[in-house]
Amino acid sequence: VDVELKKIDRSGKLPAGAILTGGGAKLPGMVEATKKKLKLPAALGKPTGITSAIDKINDLSFVTAIGLVLWGNQLADQQGGGMINKFLSKLPSFKSLIGQTKKLVKKIIP
Repeated sequence: VDVELKKIDRSGKLPAGAILTGGGAKLPGMVEATKKKLKLPAALGKPTGITSAIDKINDLSFVTAIGLVLWGNQLADQQGGGMINKFLSKLPSFKSLIGQTKKLVKKIIP
């Protein structure tokens, strides 16, 4: 990382420092090693503003996946739905599924 920062004359010159994400960021001593090597402030980047039924989603290992999901969702909103919404729109509605299930049960049970 520092080699790339040197190429653009920013080595040691990022006031906000470096943010570490992903499972590797949890390795013991990673933040301290980053601070020493880059000569910059460093911290772990945890997801914020994400509500989930699963508490484990707030783990650093999922930060990249969460970011990609949020980015994809944003792109889908900009493009008027995107591929996921097109797929979901082709699925039968919940009400329709209940109706079909009732018909099936009536055929089976006299």
